[in-house]
Amino acid sequence: LKMAKKLLGVFKAKFIITGEIVGQRPMSQRKDTMNIIKRESGTENILLRPLTAKNLAPTKVEEENIVDRSQLLALKGRSRKTQLELAKKFNIKKIPSPAGGCLLTDPGCVNRFKLIMQRLKSPEAQDFHIAKLGRQFWFEDYWLIIGRNHKENMELTTLIKEKDLIFKLADIPGPIGIGKSNNKKWPEELIYAASRLIVRYSKMRSHKRAVHVTVGNREGIERIEISPLLAQETPWIGPI
Repeated sequence: LKMAKKLLGVFKAKFIITGEIVGQRPMSQRKDTMNIIKRESGTENILLRPLTAKNLAPTKVEEENIVDRSQLLALKGRSRKTQLELAKKFNIKKIPSPAGGCLLTDPGCVNRFKLIMQRLKSPEAQDFHIAKLGRQFWFEDYWLIIGRNHKENMELTTLIKEKDLIFKLADIPGPIGIGKSNNKKWPEELIYAASRLIVRYSKMRSHKRAVHVTVGNREGIERIEISPLLAQETPWIGPI
């Protein structure tokens, strides 16, 4: 909230909205805690919680008629029934899981996000979405993400950027890998090392004959032959 307050001028905004609901979370969304959060963040006059506003004292935003309090809600407790009805009313189809918890408090996600902040020049929101998926590998600022199942493969394909390399088995189903590199050209040896990981995490990992992996993007595709039984050191750090 303190950070959001600093950004009000940047976005020419008058107040802050959150989706908090009295009683929905056992610690941070008790009425007394919500008042402490508002006070400690210095947002007493500009913090609006529209889903539960009628359970709380009117804000300056409402008192000055910037927002019509009569149209705000009085949701309370842990049930998500009304929120789901609202989502249906507003034709919101992609609804996050109601499970609690923040990814920024999950050690596994934090480790992945930290590497993005350290190694990518200009991280975008999409990078953090892709960091939640699959097995993650790094070599300097080269980043490889390999899907663990069909669902993750499908999700990865929706997050591919134009310059990204796509790794996959040439002739049979298997994991999909996405290679990112701050728009730098991939060294040939690193492409081979990434292709070996694709084979390692496929059902062909113990196969005796050579396996072919396709690598490329709109600029071109090449077919690489990999021997699953050929033990080679990998430069990649991971899986993370």
